[in-house]
Amino acid sequence: GFAFTTGPSSFEQVMGYVKDADMTYSYELPPTAADTTAFENQLNAQGARGFEWGGPIGVGGENRTIYRKVAGSASSYSYAVLAGAETSASFLGQANGQGAGGYYYVTQQGIGGAFANVYRKDSQGSATYGYEVLANPGGDNDFFAQLNAQGAKSFRFKTPYAFGSEGAKVIYEKDLSQAPTFSYYALDDQGSSAAFISQANAEGAKGSGLIGSYALPSGAIKTLYFTSTNCTGFLCDTRMLFGF
Repeated sequence: GFAFTTGPSSFEQVMGYVKDADMTYSYELPPTAADTTAFENQLNAQGARGFEWGGPIGVGGENRTIYRKVAGSASSYSYAVLAGAETSASFLGQANGQGAGGYYYVTQQGIGGAFANVYRKDSQGSATYGYEVLANPGGDNDFFAQLNAQGAKSFRFKTPYAFGSEGAKVIYEKDLSQAPTFSYYALDDQGSSAAFISQANAEGAKGSGLIGSYALPSGAIKTLYFTSTNCTGFLCDTRMLFGF
């Protein structure tokens, strides 16, 4: 979902879709689970049928959860829903422990008044995953220097995150079964959905993936893009911030 301010008291809200291969998809929208136990049960029931969690979504004033299935795929998914980490050290211990077992950290999700970390494992995958957390740089140039230095080490930028009193941090993720590289750049943010999608498609035609609008350390809002080399699998794909 993307929103654009069109006037002093008006805005437009649109849904964005991305295509990077000749695949077809089907979707389901069950109601949001009431608590973490019900949520984990729903994730695993859907995952057993080959449906991958795509996050929360509001539809017609109702809270729903979107799941996506790739037609013809043999993948099924298992999920672990664990307590949210209070510190970067505890997060790294949890995420790297799960990653060693093939469980990828998707995102943190608020459910039933609690915050939980969600991990996913693909039945057809053999990758393991590693994570690093770095301090949020104080300047725009430093931010891109960090992104690209991590990308050169095969760590993809995942999301900013604040761990309690530690201040702003940046989470990076790595598929330990391969050694790709990632590079990043930013373009001016666009004021309408038409201009936004025109820019995104122009960059996509060059092979760049969209990350989305992002507030840089200076406060400037830019649209982030990335490129990858020697990369296979979902970590090479375009996806929204926060993991989905």
